[in-house]
Amino acid sequence: MSKEINAILRTTPYLSATKQEITDFFNSNANESVRTDYIKNIFNNNVTDFTLGDDNRDVGYKAYQNVLLLYEGTNDNQTAHGFYDWTVVTRYYAGMVLLNELEADNSLELPLPDGVLDAILKDGSGFQEGKYRIHEFFQQNETAKVNTAFLNNEYGTGGRNPGIAGTNIGISRR
Repeated sequence: MSKEINAILRTTPYLSATKQEITDFFNSNANESVRTDYIKNIFNNNVTDFTLGDDNRDVGYKAYQNVLLLYEGTNDNQTAHGFYDWTVVTRYYAGMVLLNELEADNSLELPLPDGVLDAILKDGSGFQEGKYRIHEFFQQNETAKVNTAFLNNEYGTGGRNPGIAGTNIGISRR
């Protein structure tokens, strides 16, 4: 579903900001609250139906005060839909900007931009005080082997998918 959400957010022709303006705004404003207000304000408040380019699928959205309704089909004949908090929508845009794919229709190709690893580490391990332990540890400039051992211990077993909202990047322990 993440791919479909990205496609809708990336291709809607009815935003009051261009893709480049969104990218520039995100690159100059790291505060999630400021980004969320920005994203919320670039969506029109009307029911908005449009067709996704390559597969000619009807999709659309309706912006509300606290959420964005995304759907497949038309507003009058929705075949699937979901309500997304504006913070979640903002994280999708942040992921697309981070991966330089706001305008691209293809998936991420390696190598990953440096900002991807930074974004995952800044988000923390999911354990209490994890992001602070990670930050403090990386101030020590250890070797790659020591860093790997620390991260394996900090993140534990399992993983998280997606590691960055709106992307196919997951976190797993090897």
